[in-house]
Amino acid sequence: MTTRVGGNRRLAWMVGALLCLAGCSGEKKGSEVDAGTGTEIEDSGTPDSGTDDAGTPDAGAWDAGVEDAGVPDAGPAPCEKTRGVCGGAQRAMVNGVYESVCTALSYGPGYEEVETRCDDLDNDCDGVADPSVTRTVTRLNGELHGGMASSLAVADGILIAVFDTPHVVRVLHVDRQGQLLGVAEIPLAADDPNTGDSVTSALMRTSQGPVLYYAGYKDSGGMGPETARAYLRPLTEAGLPRPQEDEQVVFDSPTPRGASRAALSADGNTLLATWRDITPARVNNLYGIVRDLHGQRIAAPTVLFHSETSSLRMEAVLGLRNGEFLIVAAETPPGPLPQPVTLHVRRFDAQLAPSGPERTLVTSDEPLVKLLDLGGSRGDPLDSVALVMRETSAAYRKMEVVNHLFTGGQPEVWEALRNEPGAPVLWPGASVSAQGLQLAWLAKQEVPSSGSFPRFQGWLWTQSEGYAAVQQTPTAEPIALHLYAQWVLLEDVGARRLAAFYMRSDEQGHTLEVTRTCLLP
Repeated sequence: MTTRVGGNRRLAWMVGALLCLAGCSGEKKGSEVDAGTGTEIEDSGTPDSGTDDAGTPDAGAWDAGVEDAGVPDAGPAPCEKTRGVCGGAQRAMVNGVYESVCTALSYGPGYEEVETRCDDLDNDCDGVADPSVTRTVTRLNGELHGGMASSLAVADGILIAVFDTPHVVRVLHVDRQGQLLGVAEIPLAADDPNTGDSVTSALMRTSQGPVLYYAGYKDSGGMGPETARAYLRPLTEAGLPRPQEDEQVVFDSPTPRGASRAALSADGNTLLATWRDITPARVNNLYGIVRDLHGQRIAAPTVLFHSETSSLRMEAVLGLRNGEFLIVAAETPPGPLPQPVTLHVRRFDAQLAPSGPERTLVTSDEPLVKLLDLGGSRGDPLDSVALVMRETSAAYRKMEVVNHLFTGGQPEVWEALRNEPGAPVLWPGASVSAQGLQLAWLAKQEVPSSGSFPRFQGWLWTQSEGYAAVQQTPTAEPIALHLYAQWVLLEDVGARRLAAFYMRSDEQGHTLEVTRTCLLP
């Protein structure tokens, strides 16, 4: 509503003028005409100043249209979050009203309430760009050592095989965020031994889809030799047994306990499986066999490594892109442990005949070797292989990588910790992503405890090729670990993100954890 101001005196003057016209003589006294302008001037000689009786200036006009409230529109207010992509954000208008609490509409397309992107931006505006995210995948029924867990990337996530229940393997299907999608409980072969510390497994992708390889060992209780048997179980992309496809026996052999290693050929059509045999005379032999996916034998059981005096164990195997297999065996000389070991790195063709010269490396007693192919962009099938190992010297505990194995490549130190009393022991995992070689490890140490639970604690670390190591421990406190927490399953889950799976333990039991981290570009 608008009002007139200072108009009362003018109204009174106009009324008086009309009355004068009606009843005055018509002679206007006390006035004269300005000769120059023809304007009447009152005889007082003082022009009307435009003031009322109180001396207040008469506006003499309507107001300028100012509303009664007298407060102009202030516009959108700033948002609550001010960091990261939220910097400078203002409240968006919805149905003609500004948001009372800012949402993604106000913060813009780069905003996420919970950050999931790996884009070098602080998308949830908490002051941290691309943070690690940790969640519990599931509770485990028992403790797992390194041979009893394996993983494989599938179309919509990851498969994880855990041997945490006697005579049953659980295959967990998780999405790329580590959320459990389903569980397949697959009975082991009816005559397979118990699954304790003697089971080793590997999830692998064949040309026909995922398979689970596992080997079990049976103790005769002194009534005869120990025996080993390995199996291949075809699976679907969800980790279920593939219909109309039976489990195959890969090998069946008298042998003492020891880890079996297996690998597929690069084309995914044949399988190499290895095991150890020690004769009554204590002669060590490492055997291999090659079969196709239908169980047909391509290469008969063959001695790959032999020693009359030293202890041998199979460390790692890999199918090369030229059709060969690369095998690493560890030789430990007789004498008190720990002893330095010699790694024998050899190539074999599809019939297990040696190919090319052997490479040897001397390292610590438990190198935990891993072999990975970095892909065709890194060179020919031999140049593109990376050997990852753990090395413990008198001065340092290190993670080392050897490239160009057959052209003189030397160990390159990726991470080193001083070897002193109480220093953590490194338990590694490795994988390959579009950004190159990726490592992760648990740096684990024993802590004093008066309880029955064997107390260990540790820190999770990751390292990308060309960058320094980064601690990824999900809390300010170290992770509570079991004695058998000696492994990390590392998988590339795309979009510059890596998933590290490991076992966390406390007095209540064990859980499978996953920490997802962003890779540097």
